[in-house]
Amino acid sequence: MVASQNGHVEVVDKLLQHGATVDLQKEDGWSSLMVASQNGHVEVVDKLLQHGATVDLQKEDGWSSLMAASQNGHVEVVDKLLQHGASVDLQDK
Repeated sequence: MVASQNGHVEVVDKLLQHGATVDLQKEDGWSSLMVASQNGHVEVVDKLLQHGATVDLQKEDGWSSLMAASQNGHVEVVDKLLQHGASVDLQDK
């Protein structure tokens, strides 16, 4: 998760190659895809999606990767998520 948050795509790739769980969520519900999206790391987002990350995974409060990217103005990440089928109709609570 830390590698995704900080945009370290090569580290993310190496961890995924060694069996890291792509959709693992922390206790607060954040996933690697969500933190990479929030921070605008489009290459990490792409790598996670290539490894099967669930594009519409949500926290308990309904927050999603698309919401995180949108809130922070990361247009390239928004485009990437939409290309992978992210729903524009999800709602937070």
